[in-house]
Amino acid sequence: MKNSIKITFCSIITALSVIFMLLSYFPYFTYAVPAVTGLLMMILVIELSTRWAFAAYVASSLLVFLFAEPESKLMYICLFGYYPILKAIIEKLNKPVIEWILKLL
Repeated sequence: MKNSIKITFCSIITALSVIFMLLSYFPYFTYAVPAVTGLLMMILVIELSTRWAFAAYVASSLLVFLFAEPESKLMYICLFGYYPILKAIIEKLNKPVIEWILKLL
């Protein structure tokens, strides 16, 4: 896959992440939206790689930090945004005991 296609795909996922996080201004979406937005990073991990997913996470975190509701942006930046990427890296270890310990930490 060409780099231009990868960059476009990452930018679309980043834009969707920011749009979903703007939905957190509705009162009942404060906790659900960061978790659903974190699932978008899993798409990048599966389709491209963890490197591209991390780049999209950094870009979306910067934009979310500027525009989203304070409580949900903290949940996204500190937990739900990077956990799918970290989980993919941990699962490459192929040692079940160490994987479980790292996931629980």
